[in-house]
Amino acid sequence: MKLNLSSKVCNKLVFLQTVGSTNDYLADAATADSKSWPDFSVVCAEEQTAGRGRNQREWLSPASSSLSVSILIRNPSEAAHWYGMVLAVALTDSLISQGVQAGLKWPNDVLIDEKKIAGVLGSAHHGFVVIGIGVNLLQIDLEHTESIENLQLNTDYDFQLSKLLEKFSKIRNNFESAGKQQLLAKLREVSHTLGKKVRVQTDAGELLGVATEIDSDGMLVMNQGEHRISAGDILHLRGETA
Repeated sequence: MKLNLSSKVCNKLVFLQTVGSTNDYLADAATADSKSWPDFSVVCAEEQTAGRGRNQREWLSPASSSLSVSILIRNPSEAAHWYGMVLAVALTDSLISQGVQAGLKWPNDVLIDEKKIAGVLGSAHHGFVVIGIGVNLLQIDLEHTESIENLQLNTDYDFQLSKLLEKFSKIRNNFESAGKQQLLAKLREVSHTLGKKVRVQTDAGELLGVATEIDSDGMLVMNQGEHRISAGDILHLRGETA
């Protein structure tokens, strides 16, 4: 596949027809040969056979149906979860620029009208971070999902990848040079979680309440500070807002 638009945006771009996981492939390659894999190297694939979401859930990405992308961050200035949020905001901005009212379910699922179009997964390694995103290009047979195709947007792989990488580069550069405040402001602006009643499953148990803030550490605040969540499975309780 020719990726002329996308290859101009990043420092290295590798396209694979089929791979188990783009995140795993990139992490292994960056560890084995650091000189050949500079910062802002990108691996993308037409098909993933072992893609994962949060908590090791399977992420379905049949051949030609999704944009499966992983990005290498050398010498990250912040923890991996921040770069995951940068990537989620980048896709949200890209979709908004194409006329779609996209938003985020905390921490980094991209939604259209409460339907998931993309998810982000990051991992920290010695001296680098890998963040990956899976975007539904074509509609898959899975409940509560959305796709680029169904939104009647351009489904061309290179077009959508290049727009995503351009947005990511801009937001990342601002994040690393100016700090977290603009990113946090954007996260709050596009959040589909804030103001909603939510059920959160954490390692310590289940919490029920209203999502009231995203704090300066990127944590979800519930019930005006009663709980601060660093990680957990969030369910928006349908039709319920604070």
